[in-house]
Amino acid sequence: MDTFQLDLDKSGCCSSLIEDYNNNKETATQFVKYPFAFEQFEQVIRDKAESYKMDRALLAKVIHEQYQHHETLQAVKDNIELLRQANTFTITTAHQPILFTGPLFFIYKIMGAINTAAMLREQYPDSHFVPVFWMGSEDHDFEEINHTYVYGNPVYWQRDGNGAVGRMSTEGIDHSISDLEDILKNRDGGADQILELFKEAYNKFERFDQATHYLVDRLFSRFGLVIIIGDDARLKDRYKDIMEDEILNQRVQQVTESTLAKMEDHYKVQANPRDINVFYLTEDNRERLVMNDDGTIQTADKTCTFSQHQLKEEIAAHPERFSPNVMLRPLYQDTLLPNLAYVGGGGELSYWMEQRPVFEHYGVNYPMLILRNSVLWLDKGSRKKLNKFWLKEEDLFRDEDQLINSYIEKHARDEISLSEEKKELEELYNSILSRAEGIDVTLKKTVLGEQQKQLKALDKLEGKLLKAEKNKHDEAVNQLRHLKQKLFPQGELQERVENFLSQYIIHGDAFFTILQEQLDPFQKSFLIIKK
Repeated sequence: MDTFQLDLDKSGCCSSLIEDYNNNKETATQFVKYPFAFEQFEQVIRDKAESYKMDRALLAKVIHEQYQHHETLQAVKDNIELLRQANTFTITTAHQPILFTGPLFFIYKIMGAINTAAMLREQYPDSHFVPVFWMGSEDHDFEEINHTYVYGNPVYWQRDGNGAVGRMSTEGIDHSISDLEDILKNRDGGADQILELFKEAYNKFERFDQATHYLVDRLFSRFGLVIIIGDDARLKDRYKDIMEDEILNQRVQQVTESTLAKMEDHYKVQANPRDINVFYLTEDNRERLVMNDDGTIQTADKTCTFSQHQLKEEIAAHPERFSPNVMLRPLYQDTLLPNLAYVGGGGELSYWMEQRPVFEHYGVNYPMLILRNSVLWLDKGSRKKLNKFWLKEEDLFRDEDQLINSYIEKHARDEISLSEEKKELEELYNSILSRAEGIDVTLKKTVLGEQQKQLKALDKLEGKLLKAEKNKHDEAVNQLRHLKQKLFPQGELQERVENFLSQYIIHGDAFFTILQEQLDPFQKSFLIIKK
């Protein structure tokens, strides 16, 4: 098995903000506290140790109890216990629970946290480092989490979706598993093993968050990964003062205003804060809160209204009924955890960068941001085509039409480009223009118009030549299209669409070992794995 590291800038997978952050450009690093560099962790550890105020015993107790529905490995239990110690720190990633773990990047994020923690253990043996998966079970966008793609085939969880996805029952997922079995039938490798795991997870547990907890634990417990469900009254009780302050004083919008203005000078803002960045959460609904002109607080659907006094009483008695949105969840995680770094995709890191002033306002140390690894898997057939067409790895990331046109131009028997003819035409018309202006300056517009007509005619002819040459290479063009569509399904990166099953069926449990060995969170490149 061979690997190739492609410069991230050549992959086109990152926004300009994230590219600049990777390259430590000041226009981007002004929004973070620590540069994206492993050697910075000595300072991060020191800063977090000085500022962390959470009750570690309570944290460990809650996490242990969240595992009470199933047995886990000793490595996980040991890491939970380590959280009680003052010299233990976490590396965190997060995602909402999603059907069959969703796209491949779900796996890469978790492996990024695992590998970063392992690197820190080696570098700082006097401290302990625990990888954490924070389950965003309060997310309520069911359309985001109710499907996945396996070998390009969509698998859906068909049901009505309201409220927090983690609280939903797993009813109906048995039909999704049946659909998955049809896709995987006659597949060699680990198909039977992973199907059995899915059946265990979704049939054994009634709630989607608990089923996901079990599934992720079974996949990653060997690495000591600790899973936390943030939708817990005891944890939210430690965050209720911040949520109350946000609801009554619209704090996030106030403290991020100048940061967002600076960011807009250079980049697109990922997420804008609302007036109130907290939802009201019930068993079957999650509604954002708004403040009325008279100072009362109301859910957006107008089913619940609170005076400010009633709101304070409600949040004190039932903190579990309040849910931070994307602009407050990072602070929630890092208020509770002795966290050093967050591992996420480019979009996630973009909205984390907006929130440094929120952390500073509440005295919570802002973590290092680590861009998750990106991976492209090349099977034997794709690798053969890569070699057959004399393509470089970076060529695969070009637009499909660009890739095909480049191939045609290289292999055309006759010269397709009319660039020399266009150059000669421009020289001819420059000469005509000079002569025409000497006769009558008003002829300039006419000459330039004729020049543009002739250049457009050559462009059109050039396109016809290319099309004719494509027809000559019809088989090769079709193979290139198939290769591009296979590796970039729906025109997206493989990791944003395809489920991990396509690789797990081939490699079995060794799939995770390969990622553990090959993914370096600080490599700052796009990894291509060639079988």
